[in-house]
Amino acid sequence: RFPASPPPPPPPTTAPIPPPPSFMNFEFCTKEAFSKGQALIAAGSVKDGVASLLEARDEYAQRDMRDGTNCSGVINEAIKRLQDDPYMTLGLPNSCSPTEIKKAYRKLA
Repeated sequence: RFPASPPPPPPPTTAPIPPPPSFMNFEFCTKEAFSKGQALIAAGSVKDGVASLLEARDEYAQRDMRDGTNCSGVINEAIKRLQDDPYMTLGLPNSCSPTEIKKAYRKLA
């Protein structure tokens, strides 16, 4: 008789890799640019506000400035709003026709 072989090892479990914590996302811009971007977003020009903040962030990083304002929370929140409302992304009212949607989408692409 042969000795009993040990049971096979359990299959490896692969846990999903969690996203990095949100506190690690720091994007800075000048206080003036932050105020301008926030004002545009508050006025309903979300795309323009995001574009303004992203440009200011890039300029801030290139110039290696100090004493900036963390704008990552405002940028992320505004981008989420754009993702949740495709009409806002296309710059169209919610009551637009399918033809207008197609035209705006092609213009954006």
